Amino acid sequence: MSSILYRPFENTDVPGIVRVWNQASRFAGLRRPIDTLLFDAVVLSKPYFRREDFIVAVDTASESTFSHDGRVIGFIHGGYAPNAALDNVDYAKGYIAMFLGEHAENQTEVATRLLREMEQAFLRQGVRDLYAGAVYPNAPFYMGLLSGGELYGFLESDPLVPYVLQKNQFYAQSRYHLFRIALAGYRVRMNRFILQMQRQYQIVENVNPRPDNWWDAWALATFQWRRFELIHRETQEVCATVIVRRLESSIQQEWGTRIGMHHLNVKPEYRHQGMARFFVGNVLQILAREKIGFAELQISEDNVRAISAFEDLQFERFATGVVYHKETEMPEKEVPKE
Repeated sequence: MSSILYRPFENTDVPGIVRVWNQASRFAGLRRPIDTLLFDAVVLSKPYFRREDFIVAVDTASESTFSHDGRVIGFIHGGYAPNAALDNVDYAKGYIAMFLGEHAENQTEVATRLLREMEQAFLRQGVRDLYAGAVYPNAPFYMGLLSGGELYGFLESDPLVPYVLQKNQFYAQSRYHLFRIALAGYRVRMNRFILQMQRQYQIVENVNPRPDNWWDAWALATFQWRRFELIHRETQEVCATVIVRRLESSIQQEWGTRIGMHHLNVKPEYRHQGMARFFVGNVLQILAREKIGFAELQISEDNVRAISAFEDLQFERFATGVVYHKETEMPEKEVPKE
């Protein structure tokens, strides 16, 4: 008889979950170490957290100081995308936000059962489109706890999760490359184009920026973030914006080491003119002067122009994440007998 119990999250599971996180495979791309306070702030405190969508695997044969029924050995956490207005949650599409377990001989068996339990929880909610991994804006949890400026799905280099997902009919839908650059001594390479752009545009920081919507307010709440704007000197038009966010939270009190870049937006009429390359390069130079150590971001593999631009800025690709999709059939309802 199996000693593994699969059940919804309980508050006493948090120390065990954090232990699993901190001991997880180096391939998982996780920020470590974390503690219970940070996990609560980034995951449990979200207003859309639902314990029935957080499934834990508990070894009932092992004693635990915290969980009353045994030792937490793995977990899977599901969530939902925002609606089109980004002011509430849309329960039509389910996203597996995190999927971790201890390294053990039975890890594939445990992971497979966790995935099955998660699918059943989504089906009970009425979800038909299941996704494993998510990117903005469909990422409900874990912003700031993974490598890269945003969330990117699950890393291809993870030795377990991609295998279990594909064995259970989840198919790769999209890929995102993670890039990183060391900022020590970073300088913009001057040329005639750069000099011309500097005469026409200026970069300013939006002091005390406010999130654009309810969803971003919750996603960015725990981490210090800044919005830079590229402004035309004559018209004062904002031509491009980017958010940079410290990858160390205010709770950890570790400042100045890494930042994530995301929400880069260049107005359509200014695209394909070298604007993004100029803008980001100058923002990086500002951050380098502030002694920021590294900048990270993720780019869709389909965005060939952006990949070329950031490689020209000396960013290096260090990993690839994948978002998986599975379309499920709703169980047929029983027709009452007459």
